[in-house]
Amino acid sequence: MIKLRFTRHAWKRCSARSIPQSYVEMVMDWGQEFYRAGAVFHFLGKKMLQKFGIDRNLWDRLEGLVI
Repeated sequence: MIKLRFTRHAWKRCSARSIPQSYVEMVMDWGQEFYRAGAVFHFLGKKMLQKFGIDRNLWDRLEGLVI
């Protein structure tokens, strides 16, 4: 699992959206990477949740999460 160092801005954004650091790390590890407007995004969809056997109780929070 990737261990990230969050900036103050990132902490504020995650906190405002109630997204724990562990969710961000999951998306970075297992999500699909795509490029738009010169930036890199990571997206965790239903197929990836199934593929990696992530607990179904977390699906509502993780499905569709873009970092």
